[in-house]
Amino acid sequence: MSFSSSHPLDDRLRRPLIGLSGRIEKLPAPQASVRTAYVEAVFQAGGLPVILPVQPTRSFPEWISALDGLILTGGEDVNPLFYGQQPQRGLGGLDSSRDEFELALTREWLQSGKPLLAICRGIQLLQVALGGQLIQDIPTENPKAYRHSQSAPRSDPAHEIEVEADSTLSQMLETGGRIQVNSIHHQAVRQPADGFRVTARSTDGVIEAIEAEDGRLVLGVQWHPEEMSCPFQKKLFENFVSYARVGEVLDHSAMA
Repeated sequence: MSFSSSHPLDDRLRRPLIGLSGRIEKLPAPQASVRTAYVEAVFQAGGLPVILPVQPTRSFPEWISALDGLILTGGEDVNPLFYGQQPQRGLGGLDSSRDEFELALTREWLQSGKPLLAICRGIQLLQVALGGQLIQDIPTENPKAYRHSQSAPRSDPAHEIEVEADSTLSQMLETGGRIQVNSIHHQAVRQPADGFRVTARSTDGVIEAIEAEDGRLVLGVQWHPEEMSCPFQKKLFENFVSYARVGEVLDHSAMA
């Protein structure tokens, strides 16, 4: 992946607009929302977060034109009917209207070439959008796997993963090898879609990260980096926002 750019310095200093896929909160009245941690992570990394509401009328061209980057956020399970399966034991709550909206948004966004970061449900949604398959419930399918849905605070690490040293993920985290992550999921990518490679697994074999093979910044992680305070988790957002701004990862220390 190339991180070079000819943009002037003032472009490097502006805050890029980062879309955050919203979920529907139905009580006491319908609301479009995301967890505050996403908003804070983007803003602290230098971006301006924009919540994208689920809606039947789709303004994708306008959004794609206005936004510099997109983050697919966490939430409900993806309806297995969207990836050709019937519901299995252990399947959690669903919101098919959100699925339909985000699947369509993701497919159009990927045609733009702009950067995309998919988190937890997001990595699963991304893969379903492109024909990948999911594990509906890890404990049901693999009882020997770790507990991937932690009861500890979301900011606490739960297990280790192994990050491929030659990956874009390693570049974005500015670290590689074994790292500790939190774990707030019971589903996972079973098989990546064509054009994607696995770039991190937990030590029990569960897929923890995937990325596009063609050099685009399209990256999915199964954990929740926005909830963690580790320096390399913050680097993931800083480098994503930098790339969304000018098409490269910037040296933040040189701009301090």
